Amino acid sequence: MSHNNQLRHQAHSLRKQVLERHDHRCFCCGVPENQKERLQLHHILPIARGGMSTLDNLIPLCPSCHAKIHKDWERKLPIPEGLMK
Repeated sequence: MSHNNQLRHQAHSLRKQVLERHDHRCFCCGVPENQKERLQLHHILPIARGGMSTLDNLIPLCPSCHAKIHKDWERKLPIPEGLMK
């Protein structure tokens, strides 16, 4: 398996784990994922602030909630203790 294929497989596996952990629902509004609207993964602590793509730092969001959080992420979504550096 090529390096790119390994990375894709890891990303797919992590996405699956995050969705299963949250019952395939948006973390904020609870809307379920369906064929029409795919949930997006959001980094609680942004990569730019040292966040990692790990199970504990990712949550599923519907596109609407994801857009709202990115407008004002610190006030809209509390950061769990231990993630903020």
